[in-house]
Amino acid sequence: MAVKVLMSAYHLNTDQELVAFLKQDNDEAFTEVYERYWDKLYYIGHRMLKSQDAAEEVAQDTFVLLWKKRATLEIQSLSVYLAAMLRYEVYRYLAKDKKLRENETAYQQQQSKFTSFDKEIENKLLLEIIAQLSNQVPEKCRQVFQ
Repeated sequence: MAVKVLMSAYHLNTDQELVAFLKQDNDEAFTEVYERYWDKLYYIGHRMLKSQDAAEEVAQDTFVLLWKKRATLEIQSLSVYLAAMLRYEVYRYLAKDKKLRENETAYQQQQSKFTSFDKEIENKLLLEIIAQLSNQVPEKCRQVFQ
């Protein structure tokens, strides 16, 4: 039994026609744009970021932004426009990543301050406990201990 696969006719449309359909909230046209340009955007993102995960993230973010702004976009060349959108997504990703690393560094520095502060408190408490216990033993034992 042969399985019949229904293909969308949108693969026959030009980029300009797809953009016009996008403005009409046509999700099948969006799917065609996605399938037509995913590999290209991923490749550009990977070349710029040298990371598979980061490239996937910026490519996805580019398509999300395209869908969100579909009604207001004025696109002359879809491939050029998507490449420019991806480039800005890469910049946003790098800025977000830099901020995240700065926050992690600040957090680690803060944690090390707390750790040294905690150790200081522990040492003071131990000294107090030792002093209290040494006051409870006979005089000669206390002198030997000290």
